[in-house]
Amino acid sequence: MLVLIGIIVGIMFFGLFTVFIGAPYVPTHRKQVQVAFDTLRPINKNDVVIDLGSGDGVVLREVSKRGARAIGVELSPIMLIISKILSVGNPRITIEAKNIWKYRLPDDATVVYAFIVSRDSVKFSSYLQKEATRLRRTLDVITYGSVIDEKRVVKRKNAHILQKFEPLQ
Repeated sequence: MLVLIGIIVGIMFFGLFTVFIGAPYVPTHRKQVQVAFDTLRPINKNDVVIDLGSGDGVVLREVSKRGARAIGVELSPIMLIISKILSVGNPRITIEAKNIWKYRLPDDATVVYAFIVSRDSVKFSSYLQKEATRLRRTLDVITYGSVIDEKRVVKRKNAHILQKFEPLQ
């Protein structure tokens, strides 16, 4: 019984811990993701989409259906396990247990997807600007719910926003 209580307390601790580092888990509906990838930034087999805070992996699975490679970055051990179970056997999906603030985007990343809360928008903008500059190319960034930087907004569709981060010289 004590072991079970310890496990539950541990799960709750990690769940709360991740909220303080980034955004809380908010499920994204597949239909909303499909609309975003159909209207804002079509995804194809040449894309490598990074989902920062990938939660249960719904974005990863939608990206892989479109033929692209999908990389999820998730800190919550619970969501990581759920995402890995739901994505088992899919060779286009990779899920990493990492803190997004310390994550370096892969050199071939083409699109970044994230649910971001407004309290983190300045920090997230700085992170993406550094990554675009390091990679020396434009990053297409789709956010759900919040704008990172209003001057970078290209298109909006419902709660999804496409923003572009250009490298600095």
